[in-house]
Amino acid sequence: MLTIFVSLFAKFWPAIVGACGIGAGVLVGFVQTKSAQTKVAQANAVVAQAQQQVADEGNAQAQADAAAARAGETAVVNASQAEQAASTTPPSDLDARLEDLGALRKE
Repeated sequence: MLTIFVSLFAKFWPAIVGACGIGAGVLVGFVQTKSAQTKVAQANAVVAQAQQQVADEGNAQAQADAAAARAGETAVVNASQAEQAASTTPPSDLDARLEDLGALRKE
């Protein structure tokens, strides 16, 4: 029986080695494909996270810009009101106010 196996192996060893080589190649290809798919999935997750951070930073910047615009608008309104109040107040009242402010600062 052993003689039959040895003679068959001697006759078909190139086919057996070739089949093992093909099987090993398929196995290596499968493992590399799965590894590449995992790396692509990880890269996509990193990209999605980076895009979310950019969107969050963009939202924060937009909110900051809106707050700055509101503050500027409030400052303009306050300055306009102060100017209007100063233009309608008699000079004697303004002098009294300035003296009061000067007295407050000295204390």
